[in-house]
Amino acid sequence: MHDLRYALRTLRNRPAFAIAAILTLAIATGANTAIFTVFYRVLLRPLPYREPERLVFVWNAWKNGNRTEVAIPDYLDRRIEAPAIEDAALIAPGPATLSLSGPPEQVGAARVTASFFSTLGRGALILAASCAALLMVAVAAIYVPARRATTLDPLIALRAE
Repeated sequence: MHDLRYALRTLRNRPAFAIAAILTLAIATGANTAIFTVFYRVLLRPLPYREPERLVFVWNAWKNGNRTEVAIPDYLDRRIEAPAIEDAALIAPGPATLSLSGPPEQVGAARVTASFFSTLGRGALILAASCAALLMVAVAAIYVPARRATTLDPLIALRAE
């Protein structure tokens, strides 16, 4: 108890030291919380899919060990002829160009088969939401450049073509 009173009296008599100590503790606590939150989200938290322990990633490999993307005929053969595979989806990652209200920008994207969401255990609602989002992006991709290019209403300009 004597040590606590001494610490409080010292902090009261030296306010600059008190502020520095409190800020140091606050920043350290915040940084520690942020690091462990990222660590948990990336490494420890289970995947947000139905039965994540049953998900596997399959690719083709050359004899020298280099991996290659799975070709569509290989994907179809595996889907039909491998009884151990309950469901399958083909994913082809690659860049995409996004151009809305500025210079074009390359973003990461992936082309997937129709069975992608069902394989991950996501239902038709997710698929419908994704389709709606893609439709909005497509409309924005047409509307924004057309609006920048002309003072006319772009919907009228597009209708005239």
